[in-house]
Amino acid sequence: MPNLLSQSAQYAYRVCAGIVVIVLLLNGCSGPEPKPDARSHEPSAKAVTQKNTTPRTTHSTNSTGNKVVHLAQGVLGSPYKYGGSSPNGFDCSGLVYYTHSKLGISVPRTTRQQAQHADTLSLRDVEPGDILFFKIYGNRISHVGIYTGNNQFIHAPKSGKFVSYASIDDPFWRQRLVKAGRLH
Repeated sequence: MPNLLSQSAQYAYRVCAGIVVIVLLLNGCSGPEPKPDARSHEPSAKAVTQKNTTPRTTHSTNSTGNKVVHLAQGVLGSPYKYGGSSPNGFDCSGLVYYTHSKLGISVPRTTRQQAQHADTLSLRDVEPGDILFFKIYGNRISHVGIYTGNNQFIHAPKSGKFVSYASIDDPFWRQRLVKAGRLH
């Protein structure tokens, strides 16, 4: 099939598509913003390498982390819905909120609050059920996913998408990963 678009038209199309992607990501999944809190602070990128102080039983089929993963796997394919926290629709922080609340773990509702509440982990200490935080655009954490093992995580990506797996080996996610944490 012949190429019907000139190179400049193709370039313009790619630029417009990129802008659309950025806008969709900015409208992403952090849920409604909480009221400002004088004590709040954004973790730095260096936080990813800090040591965790909260132990969790590892590799047990009945561990809390594996139960979180199992619950997240149970809603794979659910639609993205801004502010959603049920199988009818999730945003990223709503998925984390849902899986943890099903296990009786009280966690904040928004991505930013979850990042502040989570105990920071080193990436080498991350286990299934831990959560990964990302800065998609700008300087604030705006996305969260549930680590499942083997450098994979489950998340509710953005409007028009569904709860699905992604890989932290993907350059897009790797360069935006800023914190790993554990909620309990």
